[in-house]
Amino acid sequence: MYKDIVVPLDGSRLGELALPFSYGIARRFGGSVRFLTVIPPLSVDGEGDDRSSEEAGRYLVAREEAERYHAELRKRVEAA
Repeated sequence: MYKDIVVPLDGSRLGELALPFSYGIARRFGGSVRFLTVIPPLSVDGEGDDRSSEEAGRYLVAREEAERYHAELRKRVEAA
């Protein structure tokens, strides 16, 4: 019935409280859990200037941080 459970995460402990429930539902119905963290998009104004390259750098850092956070959560959930 439920193949993909999407859990929105903002880095807070409160947001992580949904994890045990979502994994329980996924196990019960043979589904999987997918994490979602929103990364602010790059702005379209200022293309090609120094600001846009700084902004692109911040975007990449935010994405890497989200990926590390998701990997850490997976480890914690698997260990529990």
